[in-house]
Amino acid sequence: MTDSHASLLTSSLECFQAVTVEGTRLILSVDDALSLGKGSEIGDTYAGTTVCLFAESLLLNGTFACESAIISVNTLAPVNHAGLSTSGGRDVDVPGVNNDQNMPGKRGVDGRPGQQLAVYLEDTPDGMPAVALAAAGGDGGPGQRSLKTRGGDGGDGAAGGSVILLAGLVPLKLAGRLRGVVRLPTLEQQKQAIGNLLAMSWPDLTGLPGWNEALAGLKAATAATTRDDVVRLLTTAGVHLEGATTACRAAATAAIDVSGGAYGTYGPGAPPGHDGKKGPQGSKAVVVFGSPEELAGSDFPSFFLVHPSQCARLLEAIRLRYLVLDPVNDPQAVTDLSGLLSRLHDRTELFAGLRDGSPLARYYAERERRFGTVDAVAQLRHIHVQCTALLAQLHSGQDSYGYEPHTVPLGSFQFYKDTLDRMIGNFDDIERNYHAYFEKLVRNAASMDQIRNAREQNTATVAEARERLRLVQATIPGMAFIIAGYESVLPDLRARLDVKIAEFTDRLHAKFDFEFDHLVSALTTLAFAPESKFMMLMQAGGFLYQGTSTLADESGVEVKRDYLIREAKTVGGDIDALLEGYRSLDNGTYQPEDPGAGKLIAEETQFRNTFQRFKNSMGNELREVEEALTAYIEKIQERNNQILRYNAAIILAARDASTIKATEERSAALDERALATMDPGLPDLVSFVSRLYYASRDHIMRTLNLTARAYRFWALSDRNLIAEAYGDKGVSDIGHAALVHASNTILNAYGQAVEKFGTGSTPFPAKPRDQGLLLEIPDYQVEMFRECRNITVSPVLARAETDLEESLFARMSNVRVSRVRAWIKGARTRSNQLRVRITHTGPETIVGTNGSEFEFDHEPVVKNFMYDLASGRIFQDADFGIEPIRDPGSQTYAPVGPFATWQIEVEPSANPGVDLSGVTGVTLEFHGSSYAFHVGKE
Repeated sequence: MTDSHASLLTSSLECFQAVTVEGTRLILSVDDALSLGKGSEIGDTYAGTTVCLFAESLLLNGTFACESAIISVNTLAPVNHAGLSTSGGRDVDVPGVNNDQNMPGKRGVDGRPGQQLAVYLEDTPDGMPAVALAAAGGDGGPGQRSLKTRGGDGGDGAAGGSVILLAGLVPLKLAGRLRGVVRLPTLEQQKQAIGNLLAMSWPDLTGLPGWNEALAGLKAATAATTRDDVVRLLTTAGVHLEGATTACRAAATAAIDVSGGAYGTYGPGAPPGHDGKKGPQGSKAVVVFGSPEELAGSDFPSFFLVHPSQCARLLEAIRLRYLVLDPVNDPQAVTDLSGLLSRLHDRTELFAGLRDGSPLARYYAERERRFGTVDAVAQLRHIHVQCTALLAQLHSGQDSYGYEPHTVPLGSFQFYKDTLDRMIGNFDDIERNYHAYFEKLVRNAASMDQIRNAREQNTATVAEARERLRLVQATIPGMAFIIAGYESVLPDLRARLDVKIAEFTDRLHAKFDFEFDHLVSALTTLAFAPESKFMMLMQAGGFLYQGTSTLADESGVEVKRDYLIREAKTVGGDIDALLEGYRSLDNGTYQPEDPGAGKLIAEETQFRNTFQRFKNSMGNELREVEEALTAYIEKIQERNNQILRYNAAIILAARDASTIKATEERSAALDERALATMDPGLPDLVSFVSRLYYASRDHIMRTLNLTARAYRFWALSDRNLIAEAYGDKGVSDIGHAALVHASNTILNAYGQAVEKFGTGSTPFPAKPRDQGLLLEIPDYQVEMFRECRNITVSPVLARAETDLEESLFARMSNVRVSRVRAWIKGARTRSNQLRVRITHTGPETIVGTNGSEFEFDHEPVVKNFMYDLASGRIFQDADFGIEPIRDPGSQTYAPVGPFATWQIEVEPSANPGVDLSGVTGVTLEFHGSSYAFHVGKE
């Protein structure tokens, strides 16, 4: 990542803020590296002041001293002899000699007690950092020397304070991973997981006792031949890691000074005074963990571990990093983003399951106002849900808006124009309020008026978000219906394949050096991704984030949990990689065909080429097996891709629903009674105004993104409208004016594409009442239809070189359909009328006039076709198209194409007395429009 957080966030106060709240100096930073101590802008001494610092990476130079402190950081890097100190000193000593013959020498001053120092260190990548932590009591001062009278007594040393260190240790993190490996059910999965662990970039902890021995044990386990050997080697490695942990804990404990102050010595005199008392030692606690959630079971004195405003600002910066992500040209950025999201996810996980009555929850509730926050624990819980959703998005290969690379909407030109005009108009006021607030905040002149304005503006933003959420939620049941349709036809296809495999077993064994059944099982788990998505998945760790089940409850819709994927991994583009990937899946009791079973994700073009070569290698002697394999695998892979789409929609719905909930709760918490007691510069209010601004801008940019995608669906163009719309502006420069320009650019291109489409296409058939193009369904599918009442049909893609024997759409480009009819020969019903449900399942390919192929993925389109079985008279046509294009604003949907998977179903509930036992044929009839090919021309 080359861009800093500061270059992404619009106001510098969002990146770094220092503010005093009730006498406490709060410092919040999301800078990549924050300097503290000697030579830094913050400084090294805050005498008499409590400092609470919440940051990411902290660079500590020398000793930073203050009255008391909370230091909460991800990592801490010391420079020179670095330390954090809340040690007590003492006031000015009494004068050295008492010359008053009538008064005894003065007593030495008492030391000042050490105060509390609480340090939360999430990660120690290089072992425990060499930082001294001190809360020692101040020394007592010497008694006054007296020439003629009694010498002064020495002052008392003060009590030591308390130091609490919570530190995340690499050895404990690795030990936790090893416990997970031990629980894996098969040797193959254990060795795969160990290999993945060894491939990770672990820090060089050679000097830590036991570390090298633990890694050696892991390497030895990769060659183990039994699960017992693996368990034995990993158990031994765990013992070594415990030794490394003990060494880290001992080093940390030794670096803590909570000693009581030394006593002050007596003052000489006649007679001499008495020595003071040594101060009692304070308390120290060192708690180490592998991941922050482990702290839920630890006993430690509560303190403000993490600040919700600092977490909210980091999440804002993460969202912006996600927005500018380019997985193809900058794959490392995906890895870095995944690391940042995981860090914030882990930081807030402790609070996700925190009981309301627990000591830590009570501490936050009682003291949050001192830290400039309201409903802190609730905020941290919402941030955790957002991180879970964003991680799931990233590891599913979706962009920052939650969309797949080929996603297109089916909204109209007028819909997007009206929506953008309204949203950009509202954003003008939001932006003015945002800039006014931060400009005044810099001058300490901000008022609660800007906060109240933001709260009121939030209402419109939530309303827009609710409408978007409704549209997303509405697609989920339809996706589940499509998946269920596949489940009814797959068993028959698998049975046909099994018959052929059994029939040709000897030839298959002679032909291939692997079990053919294993290949079939592996292929049943396969789904595809285009290059950009595949690169994102690879860089994000090569597996889908397993958080969809957690998010299901947040989505606001009824979820088919059988369709939630438990695991998915990327694989290379050859047969060996597929087989190896399949062996590594942890499917437990799942069968490969089960919808929720683990999935393997391959780059689509590469693997299709590999699979075609493999089928060709089977030759004529295995042609029947090849045909049965193709029929089965094509359908199950279509099903698998639908399952991925289903999971992606749930993630998006959960993210949007949790965002709305968090926004509404924040507005409710910041009611008039709360605002009356707050200062406009409090950290929470900064985050509140920021969130409204970025959320509103993101809503507009998301709509612009969809509008540009809709343009591509109409125009069949690779023109990068988004790049044209924003020009060379950085994300922090995109404001109201830039959004107006972007909207005009995209809408102008969109409108022209719609008009051009309406004037250049040729309809088929020439007359609406004539018969359209007919696609006869193969006999084996007709047989399946009689049993299942459901089939899926995928017309052969027509390219420029395709002839009529291959596709009924030969010589046609940019084919769009207006009507699709399903004629079921031999069907019978009680009313002699048949209602057929026809579904365009969403993913499709459209070939442009120059031969370019465009992949699209939109929501399913479902239509009913109803006709009289005796006369063929149509009562209800399945209209998938649009009226003749005259006014672009009148359109609801862009016309879909035929080169997709069509699901044809006869539902008994819609057809009383239906009998399909006599069906002898199924024919699809297409009406639509197309262009002639102009291959080689622009």
